[in-house]
Amino acid sequence: MKENSKLLISLFIVLLINTVFTIKYLSRYTSWAWLIVLILTVFTCSALLIPKAKQSFIKQKMIIPVFVLYAIFCFFLLHKIHVSTLNVDRWSVITSFWDNFFSGKYAYNAVSHMGNYPGPMPFYFILALPFYWIGELGFLSIIGILLFIGLVYKKMQYSEMGLFALFFILSSPIFLWETISRSNIFLNSTLILAFLLFLENSDFKKNTSLITIGIMGGLLLSTRNVFALSYLLAFAYYFKTGKLDVKKSVIIGLVVISTFVLTFLPFVWNFSGDFVNRNPFITQSSVLLPSYFQILFFGICFVFIRFLKTKEDVIFYNMLILFITIITYALYIISVEGFEKAYFGSKIDISYLIFCLPFALYFQLNYEPKNLKILRGSLY
Repeated sequence: MKENSKLLISLFIVLLINTVFTIKYLSRYTSWAWLIVLILTVFTCSALLIPKAKQSFIKQKMIIPVFVLYAIFCFFLLHKIHVSTLNVDRWSVITSFWDNFFSGKYAYNAVSHMGNYPGPMPFYFILALPFYWIGELGFLSIIGILLFIGLVYKKMQYSEMGLFALFFILSSPIFLWETISRSNIFLNSTLILAFLLFLENSDFKKNTSLITIGIMGGLLLSTRNVFALSYLLAFAYYFKTGKLDVKKSVIIGLVVISTFVLTFLPFVWNFSGDFVNRNPFITQSSVLLPSYFQILFFGICFVFIRFLKTKEDVIFYNMLILFITIITYALYIISVEGFEKAYFGSKIDISYLIFCLPFALYFQLNYEPKNLKILRGSLY
C-alpha cells in the first residue's frame, strides 16, 4: 500500500471517529450537530494548509502552554460535572469491582449502577486502584491524554502533521468525553503504543530484555484482550526482520502468558467456582461479539503480516485491525438491534473506536513531509 494512501486512510479514520462521537452526543442537545461536525473538520484540516514556517512558530510557542491550559480545563470539568449524571458506567464498573474485592466478595460478580458486569482484565482495574482510593477516576483519563502528548511531543513540534494533531486534540469532543465520563480507553491504547515504541529500542539479544518485554506485555494484555492482535502484528514484524527467532519468541510468549495468568490470581484464588461462571472472557463474548469472530480478526492479522516492512507499518496496521474489529462489532450490533437503537440508543459502545486514535495520530506524525505536498494539493 502506498504511503499517501496510508495517510489518507488514517485521516479518514480519525475524522470518521470524531464525526461519530460528535453527532451522537451533540444531537442530544442541538439540531445543529452536523454543522458543528463540519466546522470542527474544517478547523482541524485547516492546519494542513498553514505554511511550514508559521506551523513551526505556532507549535514551538504554543504546545506546552496550550496543553497546560487544556489540563486545567479538564480538571475544571471534573469538578463541575458529576459522573453520576452521565449515561456511562465505566467509573461504576471500576468502583463496584473494588468495592466487591475489599468486601471479600468475588470481584467479577460486581454490578455497575447500570447493571453491567466487569468486562476488562485484572490489570485494567489495578491501574485504576490509586484513583479509586482518592475518589477521582477522571485523573486517570487526563493522564492518558498527557502520556500521549509526552510520547509525541518532539514529533508534534517537528512533523508537518504536528499542527493537525494539536488542532484535533484541542477541538475534538472525544477527549473531553474521556475526561468527564472517567473513561480510560485512550490511556489503555496509548500504553500499548508506548509498549510498541519500547520494542523498537529493545535489545532482543539479552534474556533480561526478553523477560522485561514479556512482563510488560503480560501486564498490558491484562487490560483488554483485543490487544492480542497488536502483539501478533508487532512480534511477527520482529520475527520477519530477524530480531526474534523461535527460541526468543517462546521465552517472551511464556513470560507474557505467565504474567497474564498471575494478574488473575488475587481475584480468583478463593473463587474458582465463581470464575468459571463469571469472568471477563464470558462477559466480553456475551455483550460484544460472539467468540468465533476472534478467528476472523486473527485471520486478518495474518494477512496484514505480509505487508509489514517497516516499524511504521506496525503502527498503521495496528490502527487498521483495531478499527476493523470495532467496526465489525458495530455492524453486528446494528444487524441485531437496528441502526437507531444501536447508535442513538447506545446499544453500540462507540467509545471503543478510541482504541484506534493513538495509533492513527502517531502514524500521521511520522509521515514524510515530501508526501504531504500531494495531500495539500488535493485539499487546495
